[in-house]
Formats: sequence, C-alpha cells, structure tokens
Amino acid sequence: MQPVRGVPLAVVGLVVVVLAVTGPFGPLSVPGEQDPGTGNATIIVTETPGEPRLEPGRQGEGVYYLRVPDVEVEVRDLRGNPTLVYTVGIEELGYSRSSVHFLGSAGPGRHAISMDPDTFQGDRLDRDTYRASIEVVLRTEGTARELHRTETRVVVD
Repeated sequence: MQPVRGVPLAVVGLVVVVLAVTGPFGPLSVPGEQDPGTGNATIIVTETPGEPRLEPGRQGEGVYYLRVPDVEVEVRDLRGNPTLVYTVGIEELGYSRSSVHFLGSAGPGRHAISMDPDTFQGDRLDRDTYRASIEVVLRTEGTARELHRTETRVVVD
C-alpha cells in the first residue's frame, strides 16, 4: 500500500496558510504583551494610602516589618502597557523602595496597588516615628507623571 503523494503537500500547505492568517501581520493576529512603559492611560487615585507602620516581628526576632497600605486607583482609557510606580522613602533611615505594576495585564477598572512588607533590624530604629514620603507615578513612553505625592510619618509600634 503506497501513501498518497498529495497528503504531505496538503499538510505543508495547511500549515503555511494557518501561519499566514494568525501571524503578526495576518488578519487573525493575536496581540502579544507590549513592552513595559509603552502606551498610556488615564489614572485616578481613588484612595490614598494611610500611614506606613513598622510592626515588631515575632517574639525574640529583633526585626520590624514595614507595612505600607495599598493605594487604590481607577484605570481608564488604557492603551499599551504603561507602568505605575508606587514608592515609599524614609530619608532618616536611608531607605527607599518602589513597587512597579504593569497596567497592560491588569486592564481597565479599579485596582489596589500594593507593596510587599520589608524588614528592618530593631537596633536601627531609635525613634517612635519617622518622616516618610509616598509617591505614585505613571510612566509612559519615556515620560513620568506624578499622580500622588504626600509627606507622612511612619509609626513604630
């Protein structure tokens, strides 16, 4: 029994047609993840973060955890993959930390922008409060637009 000669040619033809139709320039192309910082969006800060806190770890650890409350934003008119940068700085401790969020995968709507807790050794802390700055910045197409900035304090529990 001999295989039909046209079958391999038909399979190759089918693969070429599928690739042409669904490829990057075809009519059924699937948009991929865009580069971070491209595009733009309208961002409204709907809830500003409260005061960050330095909370003690478990008994005997000698460690404090910096907990920064979420900032709530509403994303509208999303195009591309702009980035939202949430930063806290405590100058007296020589500390700055940012949390970067890519909005392209988040999509439009309301979002809580968070920052993971960070640790401080207890012997670095010699006050009950520290001055802190909190900033939310939208980065798009090589530009940065400040959406929220506040001076606050960090309470040591």
